[in-house]
Amino acid sequence: MHDILAEQGLHPAVLGGLSLGAMTASSLAGAVGRRELITMLAHGASAPGPAAEAPGQGMALAFAPDGTDVAALAAHRPGVHLSGDFGPTADGSARILMLSGERTALEAMAAELPPGLITPLPDRPIAVHSPLRADFRAFMAPTSTRWPSGSPSCRSPPAWSPGPSPPPRTSGTSSTATPPIRSA
Repeated sequence: MHDILAEQGLHPAVLGGLSLGAMTASSLAGAVGRRELITMLAHGASAPGPAAEAPGQGMALAFAPDGTDVAALAAHRPGVHLSGDFGPTADGSARILMLSGERTALEAMAAELPPGLITPLPDRPIAVHSPLRADFRAFMAPTSTRWPSGSPSCRSPPAWSPGPSPPPRTSGTSSTATPPIRSA
């Protein structure tokens, strides 16, 4: 999508994301090359899962009404970790948080709180962004420390402002495509 927009002269002033989105933004901003990102993702796909004897892992979404401090609730519950904050809903009535940890702890928390506040996600067998993923981080460390990296930057023009109009297309491809951002 970035390349299609860049081909039309649209460039972001800021890039960001959470988890895979942050890695993608780092690549688009030139901090990590695309080849390195794809290599890292492929390597991560071959990581062993949690040990069979380890407690089952999981994830849940919390839809916290304004004023409900789900992060504080999670901080005092063994086996539950705040693993992402997606911010407020569009109308500002609630905040969306991602929790991860031991599946039984997440399910118990959901059962003890008002319905709909915590929703465990079925078929999510890992506790992303939590201490329970230490084995995964150790698996990835030798690969990630070898990556070349550069200084991230967003190219001009700023803030999705339109640049000069591209020439009309005459085929399914364009010779005016912006080349992929490469690390320095």
